[in-house]
Amino acid sequence: MLEVLVLLATALLGFSLQVFRPAEVLVDLFHTYAPAVVVSVLFLILVKLVLDVINLVLTSTVERYRASEASVRTIWRLIYYTVWFFVLLALFLSFVSDVWAYMFSIGVILAALIYALADVIKDVLAWFIIVIRRPFRIGDVVEVDGRRGYVVDVGLTHTQMREMGNWVPGELYTGRITFVPNRNLLSDGVYNYTLRNPFVYDFLGVLVTYESDVDLAARVLRECVEERLSSTDFSPFLRAVETEDLYKKMPGRVEVFMDLRDSGIEVGALYLVSLFEKTRVRSDVYRCFLRRIRDIENVEIAYPHVEVVGLGGGGKKDA
Repeated sequence: MLEVLVLLATALLGFSLQVFRPAEVLVDLFHTYAPAVVVSVLFLILVKLVLDVINLVLTSTVERYRASEASVRTIWRLIYYTVWFFVLLALFLSFVSDVWAYMFSIGVILAALIYALADVIKDVLAWFIIVIRRPFRIGDVVEVDGRRGYVVDVGLTHTQMREMGNWVPGELYTGRITFVPNRNLLSDGVYNYTLRNPFVYDFLGVLVTYESDVDLAARVLRECVEERLSSTDFSPFLRAVETEDLYKKMPGRVEVFMDLRDSGIEVGALYLVSLFEKTRVRSDVYRCFLRRIRDIENVEIAYPHVEVVGLGGGGKKDA
C-alpha cells in the first residue's frame, strides 16, 4: 500500500501544478471541456441503461429455462466487463491529444499497481481462467481449501458459495455464505462434486457382533439401500462416465462389503446416490435396517465391550 500512496501523491502534485493556474486559464479549461464532459456523462448513463435492459431481458428469459441459468450469468458477466472496458477506453482516447505520452504514464502507473495489488491481479486472472476453462460453474458443489459449498456467484475477485457441512452433518446447508478468493481455486485445487452429474459413491457401515448371521445382515442392508434408491434415475451418471472401460471397472449401484473390527464385523454398503440426497438416504437406510433386525434374533448391533472370564465358578461377564 505504501507504493500506491506514493504514486497517488505524485499524481496529485502533477495535477495541481497543471490545473491550479490563474483564473482565466481555469475558465478557458471549463469552456473547452465542459461540453465534452456533459456528453461523456450522458453517454455513460445511456450505456448503463442499455446494459440494465439487456440484463432484465436475459433474467426474465432464463426464469423459463432454469438449466441455462448458470451459463447465461457467466456469459453476461463477461459481456458486462468487456463493454465497460471498451467504453472507458474510448472516452479516455477522446480526451487525450498525445496518446503515446499518456500511454507511457499509464504504463508506469499500471506497473506500480500490479506490484502493489498482486493478489487482486491474480484473482482477476483466475476469474478469466475459470470463465474460459470452466472447472466449475454456478450451481456446482465444490470443495476448495477445506470449504465445501454450492456456487452461487463467480465474481472478478471472489467466488461466492452457500456453505455445506461444517457443524451440520453431510451435505446439509449451514446457512452461511463463504467467499473464496479466485486465486485459491486454482492454486489449491478444486473438488467438483457435480461437474457432469450429481451422483457420488457413499459408504454406509453397520457393526454387528461376531455371533450374528453376517450374511443375513448383509442381505437386509442391501435390501434397505435398494428400496430407498428404487425410484432414482441413474441415467445422468451413465452418460457422464468418460469411457466404457472405466464404467466396467467402477462398482455397481449397490455393493456390500465386510471387514473385521475390534468389537465386531462391519457390514458396509457402497452405493450411488445423488449428492443432495446423501444425508437423507443414510438416515432412511439406518432407520430401515434397525427396524428390520429388531425382529431377528441372530443379528445384533455390536458395541465396545470387555468380557471378563473366570469369575467364581468359571463363568464370564460382560463389562
